[in-house]
Amino acid sequence: MLRNRPAFLLKAFTFGVVAWTGTALAEWTDDAKRCYLGGGDKSQVIQYCTRAIESGRLDTAELSITHSNRAGQYNARGDVELAIADYNTAIRLNPNARNSYVGRGSIHRARGEETKALADFDKAISIPVSADQAWDYINRARAYRRKGDLSAALSDLDHANRLDPKIREVYVERGAIYEARNNTQKAFENYDAALGLDSKDAEMLARRARTHNNLGDSQRALNDYNSALALEPNVAARYASRALTHRILGNPDAAISDYTHAIRLEPKRGLRYTARAAVHQAKGDWASALADYEAAIKAEPDRGGYWSSRASAYEYMGNYAAAIPDRSEAIRLEPKDADWRVSRGWTLLHAGRIEEAFADFSEAIRMDPGAAGHYDSRGHAFLVLGRFDEALQDFERAIKLQPSKGAHYAWRAYVSLYRDQPGAGLADLDKAESVDRDYDVASMRGQFRFASGDLKSAIAEYSRYLSIRPNATSGFTYRGLARMVNGDLRDAVGDLRRALQYNIWNSSAVLWLHVARARLGEDPRAETQAHAARFDPKRWPRPAFKALLGEISIQEMLAAARDPSPIKTRQQEAEAYFLAGQYYLSAKRVSDAKKMFLAVLDRKVPYTYAHMGARAQLALLAN
Repeated sequence: MLRNRPAFLLKAFTFGVVAWTGTALAEWTDDAKRCYLGGGDKSQVIQYCTRAIESGRLDTAELSITHSNRAGQYNARGDVELAIADYNTAIRLNPNARNSYVGRGSIHRARGEETKALADFDKAISIPVSADQAWDYINRARAYRRKGDLSAALSDLDHANRLDPKIREVYVERGAIYEARNNTQKAFENYDAALGLDSKDAEMLARRARTHNNLGDSQRALNDYNSALALEPNVAARYASRALTHRILGNPDAAISDYTHAIRLEPKRGLRYTARAAVHQAKGDWASALADYEAAIKAEPDRGGYWSSRASAYEYMGNYAAAIPDRSEAIRLEPKDADWRVSRGWTLLHAGRIEEAFADFSEAIRMDPGAAGHYDSRGHAFLVLGRFDEALQDFERAIKLQPSKGAHYAWRAYVSLYRDQPGAGLADLDKAESVDRDYDVASMRGQFRFASGDLKSAIAEYSRYLSIRPNATSGFTYRGLARMVNGDLRDAVGDLRRALQYNIWNSSAVLWLHVARARLGEDPRAETQAHAARFDPKRWPRPAFKALLGEISIQEMLAAARDPSPIKTRQQEAEAYFLAGQYYLSAKRVSDAKKMFLAVLDRKVPYTYAHMGARAQLALLAN
């Protein structure tokens, strides 16, 4: 957990929150039915909704539902203010319109208004359910899911399924929860069950395709996306989804072609350009990537998210000076969104402008003092700078605001990890698990055990985590690392390959897989070369691939780990020296390996796996 992911990456521009209902469709007008069913071209669906609303043929309940359905379509199209207006109307018509609260809350969250979002989710949950109405349970489950109470959501969905096993949305919601829990097999089973109700459901084909990708079967994913596109050939999102599969299969040009098709279908959606920009960036074609970010901004110039996306691209390229004005523009455009302050705070921190960074973190807290996550963000920044007491104070404030959320106790535990006293943090991990049934701490326990040098216990904890989340790439990655350091090289290779099955862009797994195989006496170069092609040739960790493949020297790799950000430099140099140490172990140069591992410790980043691995490796080499 090196840093919080910038807030803009956590924002979704669409939610697909549609107010489904148990009302018999036969009683509705044709336009209201089409509005309810959605799918296809969103502008056309909005026209159906509007005609239904203006027809005068809907009763109050149906009118509320149709406003909520139209709100979902507006939101998916990016017309957020129109969506909020429709949700407000739906709630005014029916104060118990549960899905309208969920939809409006989701928009509040995307706009950085977490307190308002939680209030809407709580209101939706508080509305009584009828014991024999499956839809009441489905809709409450949606509120629970967005609030983060996944166990309660699953309980409601299972109840709805028992009442009526033929409701598609039960499988949709349940599948999404299992995906969030990294139990992709169960997610697949739910989407597959939905397709059993209707084999020509394009949305379900796309969802099942996503699970195929996450299960490492991208050819089946491609087949499902092709089928979905055959049913809905003019839906831009389908091309964007298939493009990702082409990337996984190692065909970036086909991905760019699909993204280009999506852009032709939706030339005014900035999201389509930023998706294509990511492929250009991965190819090292920064000029084309920046041109796409610029096109996204021109397509939707009043949306802060696209300015923030370009800022992140500049930051990735090491140009923090260019990133800061774009972060500021996002704030100017959406001044009520506290998350943009957090994003700029991180950029300023990496640029070394510490006082300004903390002014942004503090302003985010002032803007939404009920959002515990903002205290976590500022606390994390304090941690990175070694200001542990101030970090601890912020995490305790977060706990006071949300005492039932395990994440805040986990952050407090990280103070001990950053202080290089990992054993002291285990009590907080236990607390996190005891107060929050949806917070799995087994992986973090593995991390803390690893940091303590107890490799056997670390491996056991990662195994326990994988029993809960069997498709979690992180579980296999870090268990593989622990096994490699411990000398269990064959098992390490198996774990690291499984990690890549679930995330082909896991650069750590690729690099550690290479050195594990090399230590076994194998030649891993062909496999590593194939993986390396997915990573930007201009940025870290590509120099690490080049060194392991013999294209540059180890010393050149170490020099290439430097970044304009001192924070990032320490982290990347730790990674580089750790890899160099493993490389020298594979070459039987134990003395040189030790020097490299000691250099990792000199970077003083005890919260990184490079530091943990280096210290554990030194302890084993001393015996």
